Amino acid sequence: MITHLPGDTPFTLRAHGTDLTIEPQAGCVATSWRLGARELLALPAPREAFLKSARTGGIPLLYPYANRLRTDRFTAAGREVNLALQPDLKRDGNGLPIHGLLLRWNQWSVERLDDSSARASIAWAEHASLMRAFPFKHTLRVMWELAAIDGVVNATGGRVAAAVTGGDDAELAYDRCSQAVLPWRPPAAGWEATFVGDARALRDLVEPARRLADDARRVESEPAVRAVGERAREIADSAARCHTIAHAAREAGGAVQSCVDAAAALFSQSDPTQLQAALGKVRAAAERLASHLQPHALEAAIMASLRSSGALGARRYAAGQPLTVRTAGGW
Repeated sequence: MITHLPGDTPFTLRAHGTDLTIEPQAGCVATSWRLGARELLALPAPREAFLKSARTGGIPLLYPYANRLRTDRFTAAGREVNLALQPDLKRDGNGLPIHGLLLRWNQWSVERLDDSSARASIAWAEHASLMRAFPFKHTLRVMWELAAIDGVVNATGGRVAAAVTGGDDAELAYDRCSQAVLPWRPPAAGWEATFVGDARALRDLVEPARRLADDARRVESEPAVRAVGERAREIADSAARCHTIAHAAREAGGAVQSCVDAAAALFSQSDPTQLQAALGKVRAAAERLASHLQPHALEAAIMASLRSSGALGARRYAAGQPLTVRTAGGW
């Protein structure tokens, strides 16, 4: 039985030992998701203070744009928008619009479908301030549903549906994006110790890898080249203990050793051109190995480690791929 809920009061969905609390008076942000006694969501401030500020936390709804826009003025589907005229707009530290228009929006139509599911909607054209900032007539519907699959709790919270209600309006499009999300299944036992150990081991290899690349640029003798090869092997073997980077580390370390062997063999010959070319390959191979241990590469490796452990999920949308779109014929 569908029950209409007040739009100014939080509500909680319950199913299979998990509780999900939604705050329609504050942008329909989810502020608590408890699995038994364990809280799965984090807020940047105590709940009361968090709800009074336009901050992200918990499970926020970032609509009609997530992240930031590059300017206040833009044209979409032939319609000009000037967000400088929009009061109380969420902005980043550089003054750019960020995270949409609904972070603390409180005018929702809310319905509880049953104990474990609910939906909220906005008829966009009924709100002049929203139309000024995003001038397309449509209805936004958000649905939350708690369910269990094979005995494991799954939350399909945040399933967003958009409907075009005016014949002259452009359909909504979605940019390519990737998001880290809460895990759908419990992580593997012992994942925390493994993750922390891998992260520390990789962190400790950053400086040795940088020095290796620097020294490879200066090698001029066979012993120096051999030393580079030995150090590259040690770094690659250490990095390979982290399974998310193991293959790349072994390949990069093997490439350095092959180039070192080729260059070392040329020191006994009298062709300086060939020797310098071989030494150039040693330097390039050492730099490739070091690149796998730079901060940006380590961040990707650590995220991959989290995903493989089950402690972090991921979802991806291709450019132009909608989530769920309602047309005259239905969903």
